[in-house]
Amino acid sequence: MLTFLKIPPANVQTMVKYKSHQSMKSMTLITLFAVAQAMASLQRYSQTRLAVPEDVLQHSGFVVLLCYIIGLELNSVARNFSPRMPYDKINMEELLCRAIVHDMDEIAVGDIARPIKYLNTETLAMFEKLKGIGIRKVVDELNVSGKSIAEDIIYAHTHAKLGQSGFIVDVADKAAVVYKLWDECLRRHNYTVVRHAVHLRDRGFLEELCTRVPNMGFNKEQSFYLINLIGELTKILGKVADKSDSILGNINEVLGNDDEEAAE
Repeated sequence: MLTFLKIPPANVQTMVKYKSHQSMKSMTLITLFAVAQAMASLQRYSQTRLAVPEDVLQHSGFVVLLCYIIGLELNSVARNFSPRMPYDKINMEELLCRAIVHDMDEIAVGDIARPIKYLNTETLAMFEKLKGIGIRKVVDELNVSGKSIAEDIIYAHTHAKLGQSGFIVDVADKAAVVYKLWDECLRRHNYTVVRHAVHLRDRGFLEELCTRVPNMGFNKEQSFYLINLIGELTKILGKVADKSDSILGNINEVLGNDDEEAAE
């Protein structure tokens, strides 16, 4: 004969609190789903037909992966090559937090084409201001439980490319662009992306990273690792840019002074 454990009825007030808390968490989770879906719906490279489209959520995830590996590598090379020398460990928590939110504002402001965003200092300043407004709107929509959490997200976004962690995010962000050009052009033979590679190569897209390395507070081994990594990215970008040929009929995406005057 089976004996069933008799469970006393739960306190009504406790149940009400539990249901209320459960409902609040569910609403927050649905909102989080909506934010993720919005990032997944926002396509990058809006001026180019890609063989495999890329959305902001995919890009952000790839940047996080790169930051994680680069951060671990930087800590490893510093420890292995100078075991007796003190060094500042890369703050992995800070790094990954900044990486995951660095483009979250695009849910509100969209993915701005590079030639427009970087047309001049005025447009860049305007879009930077829009990014700040955008991330605050996204955080408001998330309805996170606590002012400090909201401030942490906004801080991580605002400082996404500042300091050592921000520099690594910047490297990973640019590496993600090189990866996409490599995948589309060299692996999938989509030569419509060649003009992007030519534009980035001619504008010193990666070279400026090398000039910043000595000023970022990395030790000798970490700096050597980063410069080598940027060098490899530069070679890959060059391979894609070398595919440029007049027969492709690619339109130059760089806006010049005449274009700026016409826009005014």
